Amino acid sequence: MTNGTTNKNNMTLAPEIASPSPSPYPRLRSGTVRLDGRTRQAKRLKALIDTYADALGGWSNLDQVKRRQVEQAATLTMIAEMAQERFLQGSELATAEDLVRCVNAADRAVARIKPAAPKGPSLDEYLAGKRSEPCS
Repeated sequence: MTNGTTNKNNMTLAPEIASPSPSPYPRLRSGTVRLDGRTRQAKRLKALIDTYADALGGWSNLDQVKRRQVEQAATLTMIAEMAQERFLQGSELATAEDLVRCVNAADRAVARIKPAAPKGPSLDEYLAGKRSEPCS
């Protein structure tokens, strides 16, 4: 049984890509590994996704690219938190270098999803405004 379609030569074609789900976490995946939604990590990932999406106006207001960036930022933040926890527990699985790399990657991902700051006037506009103001 195949999920694809067949062409005139009875060759199976790849199934079409489904439209993005309106849910922020239709499937909790980390690469090819599926997360059990009952675990602490999955619950934390959901909370981070919700937090980042809400800061950007809600999941429904995000385009597909921004949604993927939110998922990536949440995943990297969760990984950095896990690395920090392991490092603080003295685990040999997480070194200080690993922790710094994880935190830096998470920080960069979060910075990418921040909305652009509103631009102020250009230098010429600012100076023109100052010239028109009366001196005190």
